[in-house]
Amino acid sequence: MLASRSFRAGVLALCLAPALLLAQAASEPDRSFDEFFQRFIGEQPFRLDRTSNPLKVKIGNPRSGDVRSERWDRKQVKSDLPVPMTSDQLKEKSLDQRVKRHSQTRIEVVQYSPGADTTLLLYTFQLSRGHWFLTHFENSSR
Repeated sequence: MLASRSFRAGVLALCLAPALLLAQAASEPDRSFDEFFQRFIGEQPFRLDRTSNPLKVKIGNPRSGDVRSERWDRKQVKSDLPVPMTSDQLKEKSLDQRVKRHSQTRIEVVQYSPGADTTLLLYTFQLSRGHWFLTHFENSSR
């Protein structure tokens, strides 16, 4: 009976180890914004976990005066948030990207058409406790 109990404890420890490692990895600080941003683009679950809930959103062209502010819940973020384009996708569409570091804790990523008078997509990220989060999104292409 004693061997059986220690065997079960060992099996339980082996089963829990991956979950504990994932939890620890999730709490590890982001090494760099660039590394974070590549994961944000490529992994939907990661993107959803690293997006503020609710997400502050502005839709519309400020030059036309037709801009509306919204707050998107997780479900709407999943269905409506355009995934930032990779550098290859930007090149294919003749678009460009500018990354503006406002401070050590706030970065904006702008994806736009060179020569156009408006920004297409603006993603604002904030650093909190070593982790980057999308806190604001603007789409002026609509």
